[in-house]
Amino acid sequence: MPIYYPDANPETTSVDGRVGHYEVLLWAALRVAAGTSVSDTTDNAEIAYIQSYTVTNYWQYLIRGVFLFDTSALPNDCEILSATLSLFGHSKSNGLNLSTTDFKVNIYASAPFNSNGLAVGDFDSLGSVAFCDTPITYSAFSTIGYNDFILNTAGLAAISKTGITKLGTREVTFDVGGTVPTWSSGQFTTIRVWTAEKLTTYRPKLTVVYRGGGGGETGGSIFPTDPQTRVTSLVHRSDRGTYTLEINLGEVVADFGLPEWASKPQTALPEEPVAPVAPIAPVTPMPLAHIAPTPTPQSAPVPQQVAEGLEAGGVITCPFCGVRVAFTQWENHLRFAHSNIGVASTPTPVTPAPTIPEQVAEGIATGVVITCPFCGVRVAGTQWETHLRVAHPNIKR
Repeated sequence: MPIYYPDANPETTSVDGRVGHYEVLLWAALRVAAGTSVSDTTDNAEIAYIQSYTVTNYWQYLIRGVFLFDTSALPNDCEILSATLSLFGHSKSNGLNLSTTDFKVNIYASAPFNSNGLAVGDFDSLGSVAFCDTPITYSAFSTIGYNDFILNTAGLAAISKTGITKLGTREVTFDVGGTVPTWSSGQFTTIRVWTAEKLTTYRPKLTVVYRGGGGGETGGSIFPTDPQTRVTSLVHRSDRGTYTLEINLGEVVADFGLPEWASKPQTALPEEPVAPVAPIAPVTPMPLAHIAPTPTPQSAPVPQQVAEGLEAGGVITCPFCGVRVAFTQWENHLRFAHSNIGVASTPTPVTPAPTIPEQVAEGIATGVVITCPFCGVRVAGTQWETHLRVAHPNIKR
């Protein structure tokens, strides 16, 4: 809900302060005078002031308050639900010894000539139709907090959605009502409040509650948004140490109409037909491809010449991969390189191991260097037995 404040000095669009008439007159004449004094720059001001003169039944000074607020930010099409003018008490004094329940303050219209400054002629611009149904008495008026005036229908109608809302204060019984106060020489009774120049939490404020019109930061919050009921006002009363808080509730119709309660019979809504779901087509199983087994080749026998080479103890060429393999490594080569090759089960006749030629035997005896007839290596005669044992262990001697 938006809260509005008068401008402090120097004012721009709104103002607050007090206007008065200072002249020795009878009470009836003083009430309808044009005005002679004004103040809108101090941080406090009288909102109701009555001062007597030293001559019996003559009066000298009467003061009223003026409070203007720029409420042009309100949406033009909003509905104002409630509003409260809050004035923070400064001080009060009852030198005239008037009844503290008879001397009371209420809110009325004001119509100063300018919206951002007061003039002496604004004294008689205040109206006499109360904008609040509950004026605040001298005894109840707080000087340590805000005093709230809840605006009535007339007060709400005075709030401008396009410009300046102009309010004012007057004493109810004697100023507005016309009752002549009990005179005593040279005394005054008054109530003072803080003004916009005080700033912070003391300045006058106008709080407006409304709905519709869009709302937002500029126009304030929409409140309430969709209520079924709402609090229209809170009234705090104090009477000789007894405190009561009144909460006034009012029914509010939601923007979209009256709420529908669960207990109220409702007309059943026709169900919308649901389109049937198409059946899922069966999936035709795919035949598994027939994979013909790959025939495993039979183990090939080791060729005859390889078997002979094994028996002979020489170096052979593998008939399966062409690798030259020493006879001592043939079985390993065959097992790792050609695991599917098998040796023929039928024994193959093996040529008997050769004997040492005669000339070799003679060379050994004479100690000369000879050429090994089995591997072609030249060996000293003294090393022949060792060479034969190591290189050709299967040679018969």
